[in-house]
Amino acid sequence: MVTDQGLARIQRWMQACIEDQGTCEEAIASERAQSAISAEEARSIVLPSKTLSSLERLDIYRGMYLLTWPRSGGPAGCQPGHRRPARPAGPC
Repeated sequence: MVTDQGLARIQRWMQACIEDQGTCEEAIASERAQSAISAEEARSIVLPSKTLSSLERLDIYRGMYLLTWPRSGGPAGCQPGHRRPARPAGPC
């Protein structure tokens, strides 16, 4: 069973992965994501399915959220009309 503290840790990791601009591999290896969960442990957080690897499934979540960039070019809160650059196409 996941505790409140464990859930908060997973949520911080997931947010870091979603907000990262690189590939899934780069996202789980990022300093921010690894401050919550190590890259090795991350592969056990999102389980593979019959047709998708763990990282492919994570990439689906990463693609579901529309994050925006302010005119200054850095990540910040939502700025209507200023979408972040698209991620590279294809699986991680």
